[in-house]
Amino acid sequence: MNSIQRVPYISDIGANILKPFFITGCAATALSFSASLLCVRHNQALIGRVEQLYDRISVVSGITGSAGLVALAVFDTARHHDLHFFCLLVFMGGVILSAASTTYEYSHLGKAFADFEILRTIYFVKLVLVLVEIALSIFFIGAILGRWYMAASCTEWGEISTAVSCELNII
Repeated sequence: MNSIQRVPYISDIGANILKPFFITGCAATALSFSASLLCVRHNQALIGRVEQLYDRISVVSGITGSAGLVALAVFDTARHHDLHFFCLLVFMGGVILSAASTTYEYSHLGKAFADFEILRTIYFVKLVLVLVEIALSIFFIGAILGRWYMAASCTEWGEISTAVSCELNII
């Protein structure tokens, strides 16, 4: 941790004694996330080519983000600071692109199946969550680059809860 930080980054916790558990937890999360993307993606309602394209983008970017998660656990911030930061960007970018692609799919499904009002509702909720996640990510990266370590570490914990609810289809 930085000397002026009071709230640790998640990676600060996982870079030391807990590193084996941190890597195991990140790998299990990445595998579960990737498996859930692959299982949910065989949706028969995706009849259009555009929807199928965004479906594939969602899967590929989600798996890329998962790989970034495992890599950032292995290349911890204490020993591989720059590489860890790059892996963090891969993770965040992959998950955000996956969530945005899923949201776009719901937009098209809501139009194709206008009788199902729930699809439109899910789309708007997902859209709000994706926009919040993008805003938090921009602030987080800006805070890291601006050396506002307390703001960045607090933002990181808020990002995790938003990303989980957005992408794992809790809504």
